[in-house]
Amino acid sequence: MRVTGGVLKGTKLTVEKDFKKKISGLRPTSAKVREALFSIIGDRLKDAVFVDLYGGTGIVGLEAVSRGAAKVIINEKNKLFIRRIRDNIKEFNLENNVDITSLEAQSFLKKALKDNKRFDIIFADPPYQSVELEKILLMISKLDILNDNGILILEHYKKKNFPGRVGILELTKQYRYGDTMLTVYRKVK
Repeated sequence: MRVTGGVLKGTKLTVEKDFKKKISGLRPTSAKVREALFSIIGDRLKDAVFVDLYGGTGIVGLEAVSRGAAKVIINEKNKLFIRRIRDNIKEFNLENNVDITSLEAQSFLKKALKDNKRFDIIFADPPYQSVELEKILLMISKLDILNDNGILILEHYKKKNFPGRVGILELTKQYRYGDTMLTVYRKVK
């Protein structure tokens, strides 16, 4: 896996050859979808606080830093994944730009609220067959953890449908890439 844009463009992540095979359920965001994701985000990323709620390999968070995010939080509950993400952060000298947390996604969100943390962009890409996105969408719509005009981007299977409005979140656009969809919600007042 390589970073597709920014100052680290072309840099290859350190990942064991059989890493993906050993861990069931790991489905890293493809290069094509990452390119689309960061194209959708555009200039919002500059100096933003970006959260990758289901870090996996860490590629999305590392790419966010590469493309100009001021701070990235990669949340991943799997200890093996975290070890690999830390290796890459150290190799790329990104210790000052990337924080790693190891919590269930819902626990991460509750802790962020308790700690008065706010984010500009939250990216959520849980395992495709889980019902995590529905729970996360509802939670984020109730918690005030997105900055004004902040966005939530969900990566999911194309057959999943989401409502047009959930609390303070309004669906602004959906993009399809093969079997993958990116659904973008914006915080509204």
